[in-house]
Amino acid sequence: MPPETDRPSPGGCTPPRPPSHCVLSLHSSLKMPGKKFRFSLQKVLELRQHETEKARQALADAERALEQKEDALEQAEGHLAECRRRVDEARRQDPARIQQADAFRQAARQTVEETRDAVEACRERVEQARAELRERRRAEEALEELRSQERDQHDREQKKASEAFFDEQATLRHDRTDEALSLL
Repeated sequence: MPPETDRPSPGGCTPPRPPSHCVLSLHSSLKMPGKKFRFSLQKVLELRQHETEKARQALADAERALEQKEDALEQAEGHLAECRRRVDEARRQDPARIQQADAFRQAARQTVEETRDAVEACRERVEQARAELRERRRAEEALEELRSQERDQHDREQKKASEAFFDEQATLRHDRTDEALSLL
């Protein structure tokens, strides 16, 4: 705050001024109407936020599982390709090894099919988790919108009450000034 200076009065003396903290305390002693904003459905909103976070975590888990299954599928397909190469190689070299290589190829094919099914199941879980997250987020956003509307209404009411309070204070001050002048 800038230093307080007054022009000297005609007699050369400066009238004493109260320190600025006294002036502030006079204003702060006035009780203004007002309440702190409290959202009526805060607990419900917190529950919705928690549910949204759980759904977000479930989606992350499902995506991670899908990624792992896709990696496993890639490995299984690589193993199947290797088994096919061995069967072809065995046909050219030793007919007795054909049966053994073919058994490995069949097992690898079965693994690929099972892994593809697991990948598809993971993709479905990811889509379900996304849908769940969208639903949870919509519920949370609806409550957040309601909270915003309630806060705006509260702010308007507080502003109106504050204006009424200051109008009343000004009227009282004006009445006291008029009364003081009438006594003169």
